[in-house]
Amino acid sequence: MSLELRSSAKGLSFRVRLKPRSSRDALLGVRDGVLHAAVTRPPVGGRANKALVELLAAEFGLPKKAFSIASGAASREKTVLVDPAFAGRFKKALAERGAG
Repeated sequence: MSLELRSSAKGLSFRVRLKPRSSRDALLGVRDGVLHAAVTRPPVGGRANKALVELLAAEFGLPKKAFSIASGAASREKTVLVDPAFAGRFKKALAERGAG
């Protein structure tokens, strides 16, 4: 199953289901077009969101500024926005992972 990407003038967006307070930081796979991820940090003060951005940056080889939480900051269901300047590199990295 591939990650469902939406394109707009603001960049690419995709949905993430985040599991905070996990035993490890990891991308768990794509189910029904949604990326499932886990982070060790708690969902307090935006720490889990920050950890998600750091995880995405590390996994896809992009700077942290390439990703932002567009909606769902206080929810496990989030929409992540990829800055248009990094959209091409993100798509390439996604294809290399086999999730694009």
